[in-house]
Amino acid sequence: MWRHKPYLSAFLLGLGSLLLVGPSPAIGQEKKKDAGVLLSKTDSLADSDPKDTKLTDSHRKLYKIKLTEGKVYRIDLSSKDFDTYLRLEDAKGKEVAFNDDIDLANKILDSRIIYVAPKSGEYRIIATTYDAAKTGLFVLEVTMASEAEAKEARFLARVESFWDKPRAEQKK
Repeated sequence: MWRHKPYLSAFLLGLGSLLLVGPSPAIGQEKKKDAGVLLSKTDSLADSDPKDTKLTDSHRKLYKIKLTEGKVYRIDLSSKDFDTYLRLEDAKGKEVAFNDDIDLANKILDSRIIYVAPKSGEYRIIATTYDAAKTGLFVLEVTMASEAEAKEARFLARVESFWDKPRAEQKK
């Protein structure tokens, strides 16, 4: 029994360090500071960035993200330098959601999309500006929506897809 003491000591030492520090991230993965944040970028929009021809010929930055079917996401774009405009496209480039201003009445010109992913896959977030002449720093953040936001988004998604459903489902 005493012959195996070094193995037992090594095992207990390893177990203790695992409990204190936690598991190390898998190779190629970074440990996230906040598990609720799926994407967080501080970046800048410049005249040298590609043009966003779907809007007003503004410059744009494109970010790809994988979304999961049925999950509800909150995508925020904010800037002190320009009036943000946010678009979300599916993998084929079809616009599935957009937002210009969160609260125009209170002059909050940041953009927010609350989106229920209808299917799993890659989506494209386009960060751009409503005013083609303005560029500068911005922050893009993707998180899971709050319960209240998710409930409202799911309701709105059902309303918007109502006429696409067969008559039998509409009656339900």
